[in-house]
Amino acid sequence: MNPVDHSLGFQLGRTHRKLYNLLSGKFKSSDVTPEQWSVLCCLIEEEDITQKDLSSRLHKDQPTVTRILDCLDRKGFIVRKPNKADRRSYLIGITDEGRAVEASLHDVEHRVMDSAFQGMKEDEVKQFGQWLALINGNIEKETN
Repeated sequence: MNPVDHSLGFQLGRTHRKLYNLLSGKFKSSDVTPEQWSVLCCLIEEEDITQKDLSSRLHKDQPTVTRILDCLDRKGFIVRKPNKADRRSYLIGITDEGRAVEASLHDVEHRVMDSAFQGMKEDEVKQFGQWLALINGNIEKETN
């Protein structure tokens, strides 16, 4: 066994890459990437949000979110509306087509996650999510 395989950070990174690649493959027929899907999910929760707020919620920098939004706009999944409170920004909304593709991929994501967590009890999956939230919070404290 490679010594780096004992590193939890390495294992988390490897798991992320494998999960990302699996989701990418499953989403391919809808012509949506996992990043694009995460934006659509955010917009389902809160529509008419500024790009800055969207970037913050996704923990992605604004240029990255701009590129994702440009792709989603070309596909007809989002709309950019003038922001009456700040003429320098737009409010991002989701179209009916965007809602439909998010819903169909939501089911795909659930099946992939069910498969990934196979062999774990429901309370173990919940605990794992809590641990990940704790780890993320600790990292955010270190980077602020």
